[in-house]
Amino acid sequence: MLFKLARKGQFFILMAVVICSLVFSLWGAAAQMRRGPALIYATDLNYLLGNIKNDANRVVQISLAEYSNPASNSTGLTTILSSNLNDWKGKTRTYLREKGFEFYCTYAVTEDLRRGQDYNKNPGKSETIVSFTVSIISPSAKVTDTFIVRAGLYLKVIVGALNRDSTVKIRVTWNGENGAPIAGCTISGTTSPSGGTLAVTDNGDGTYTVSGGAYKVKTVNAIDQHAIYVMRS
Repeated sequence: MLFKLARKGQFFILMAVVICSLVFSLWGAAAQMRRGPALIYATDLNYLLGNIKNDANRVVQISLAEYSNPASNSTGLTTILSSNLNDWKGKTRTYLREKGFEFYCTYAVTEDLRRGQDYNKNPGKSETIVSFTVSIISPSAKVTDTFIVRAGLYLKVIVGALNRDSTVKIRVTWNGENGAPIAGCTISGTTSPSGGTLAVTDNGDGTYTVSGGAYKVKTVNAIDQHAIYVMRS
């Protein structure tokens, strides 16, 4: 089953999470002001920075999920990332400015985007790596940090060949073919000729046994917990 990710709906939820996390950060800063001198210490800004880093990670994951899912992808990864990140930057800057903070953010996609398009090969790949530089300024302090957000999913058929065998074994990993395997993905697919039922066994170690019974296994799909989608056929 494909996840249909509606951009407007996703960002309504996303910005609600962003604003909620920022409210708690600003509440901590305000409490510090009441306890001591009328300034916001760097520790409070670092707490706020931590929440902003978490939100940047969510935006990248949502963008890659939207890109890699054929049911919802209508444009390239570069366009999706730019649109979503610029939207997030603008909303975050506006919100923080109303609270007396200045927010500056630059980003660059550091992974070759062509690798993110190989989600119908063996191994199937869908990934992106984005580097950020973020600064938050209060009337009396400033914090700056550079960090990297990585999101991806890899699917590799390790036993058998699709369209030739009725049973295949696949391996699902994050962050590279030799990365740590992840279990608990949603696995689906099709048979050839159509009509067969796929049986999926989670081996609990990042590998899955997929059987088509009397039919050949035609495609195998994997969706991870962030809805990032990879297909092998």
